[in-house]
Amino acid sequence: MPERSGLELLEDLRALDRDAVVIMITGLPEIDTAARAVRAGAYDYLRKPFSADTVTAAAARAIEHRKLLMERRRYREHLEREVQAQTRKIRSLYLESVHALNNALEAKDAYTQGHSLRVARYTDMITSALDLSVETRESIHLAARLHDIGKIGVRDEVLLKDRRLTPEEFAQIREHPAIGARILDPITDLAGAKAAVLHHHERWDGRGYPEGLAGENIPLGARALFIADAFDAMTTDRTYVKARSYAFAVEEIRRCAGTQFDPDLAAIFAKAAGPLITGAKTAASV
Repeated sequence: MPERSGLELLEDLRALDRDAVVIMITGLPEIDTAARAVRAGAYDYLRKPFSADTVTAAAARAIEHRKLLMERRRYREHLEREVQAQTRKIRSLYLESVHALNNALEAKDAYTQGHSLRVARYTDMITSALDLSVETRESIHLAARLHDIGKIGVRDEVLLKDRRLTPEEFAQIREHPAIGARILDPITDLAGAKAAVLHHHERWDGRGYPEGLAGENIPLGARALFIADAFDAMTTDRTYVKARSYAFAVEEIRRCAGTQFDPDLAAIFAKAAGPLITGAKTAASV
């Protein structure tokens, strides 16, 4: 071949299709050429001169080999699809179980009923203003829905206590982010949601828990979730604390921006919460 060698053409063909079945034909007598062709992926090697029967037999073998390769590829792809389908099914069933646990947890007392849905809504108000992929927003939303799932591992007498917690009891409560992350651990593609659940009580100034992360070392989802969780805690009646107004809660988040909360996300939430405040004032005046 005047411009490209047969070996170069073979490499090009194999680059286009790794399952291409190629028969090399050459007039060169060197054994090294044949060895190089086989190493490059040639199925067979014919040296001139050869008979028509030789070519026919080689072509028949190559066609049969190609059929076997294609059957193997189709079988492998079928298995991959089956594995993916089963993985999605297992993931879905596991998440359904986790959501059921979360619903059972929220049903234990009046404060927690609807808490995760509200926190997810408030978190969405932040993430919708950010340049995030759909997948990232969905991951953070899921984390918001399940952020307190770890409380399922906290004793009821501590979780439902109607008085202030002792230091020992509060230490038990502080375990819930790590417990929640472990609950989500079996689903490998939920790494982002798991990180948000694990770190949703970290503070911007590094004084939070469980790891004392600070600033942008805290995952973005956890920073958004912390603001949403705090807002819902302030605006919902609790056993020993009455709900505060939306306006008060927003001002408190503004006041704590840069210490407890990511200042940029706090500003985004404060702006997004404007309609909530307006709606509450309108409802109160009716």
